[in-house]
Amino acid sequence: MTHGSTTSVPGAHTLHGGWVALLLAANFRAAIFFVACCTPCTPPAITLGQPADQVTASFGQPLTVARLGVKVIYYYLDMKVIQANGKVSNVQ
Repeated sequence: MTHGSTTSVPGAHTLHGGWVALLLAANFRAAIFFVACCTPCTPPAITLGQPADQVTASFGQPLTVARLGVKVIYYYLDMKVIQANGKVSNVQ
């Protein structure tokens, strides 16, 4: 009983024709995934005087927010962003 032609790949075992295409496609997808996920990117930055909407655009939504009059504090996992009048005034 034959389930397709066999193909010899240098350095590999003999494979059935359909499996060669699947292995090549899987390796290509893995290479694309590696390039997409592992290319260096610029980390988000924060500066004094930066508007609140730019902070959330760079770092995402904070875990919690404390509103204390004109002072607003965004709590992230590893930092606290303090804003006064809608602009960053301190980062801890």
